[in-house]
Parts: sequence; structure tokens; C-alpha cells
Amino acid sequence: MKGKLAARLIIDIAFILLLVCAYAYRVTGDATHEWIGVSVRAVCIAHNVLNWKWYKNIFKGAYTLRRGVMTAVNLSLAFAMAALVITGLLHSRTALAFLRLPGGMMIRLIHTTAAYWRIPLIGVHIGLHWGMIITAFRKMAGIQGKNRIRKIMARIAALGIAAFGVVVI
Repeated sequence: MKGKLAARLIIDIAFILLLVCAYAYRVTGDATHEWIGVSVRAVCIAHNVLNWKWYKNIFKGAYTLRRGVMTAVNLSLAFAMAALVITGLLHSRTALAFLRLPGGMMIRLIHTTAAYWRIPLIGVHIGLHWGMIITAFRKMAGIQGKNRIRKIMARIAALGIAAFGVVVI
């Protein structure tokens, strides 16, 4: 169990870090942005493979309001990611230049729009899974019970990460 949990956390942390780097387009430039995009696709695939049970259970059980919202957010995020992958492939001039696919301003506009819609969707996705994320970190670290100082430190770290994301993007 710990190995699979560790793999999930590593994949998810890599996913977040790569996404932040992908949004730093003006800093990284075209070539690096495209290669980061290729890496994001690979990590996204790994994330979905590790969470395959969600797909398996999508039509099972009752839908509460929370589950309905989570499903809508997840499907919207999947749609945004698919749009980014397709438009990223079509617009690539470096990483996938050998494919010689047509680009254009409309493709770039769709890519940019999907990228900016992905930001709040990821935030809501993480927020809806926050309890599960904290539980996973506690299990990994072997932390039992509640500790007020640790809770405050974790919240400060989360705010710092969020502030960094706002500044970078």
C-alpha cells in the first residue's frame, strides 16, 4: 500500500511542478515549453492510470451533490487536457516539428483558453480531494492524531505554494 501511495504522491507532485513550469512560457520560451508539455502529458497519463478506479466506478453507485460536482470537474479537466494535447500537437514547432502539423492563431487561441480554464479546474479538483491528500501525507509520514502546530505549519506551506502559483502565473 505504501509503495502505491508514494507513487501517487510523487506523480501528483511532479504533475503540479510541471504545470507551474508550463505556465512560465514567457520565461522558458517555445522549445522548453513544448518539452514540458510533452512531460505533462506523460505524467497526466500516469496520474490517470494510477486512478483508474475512478473511471471503473463512474457509473456505479448513487450520485450525491459532491460526487456530481467532482465528476463534472474531473470531466471538464479531462476535456481541457484533451484540448491542450490536441492543440499542443498541432501548434508544436520544436518538440514535434517532424510531424509538420498545421498550426495557426485559432489553434493557439484554443490552446491558451484551455490552459487558463485548467487553472481553476485544477484548484477545485485539488480542493475536492484535499482530505484524501492530507490523509495520504499523514500515512506516508506515519503521523497519527492531530497536532495544532503541524496543522498551522501545513496551512502556511499550502498558502505559500498557492501564493507562488499566483505570482508565477
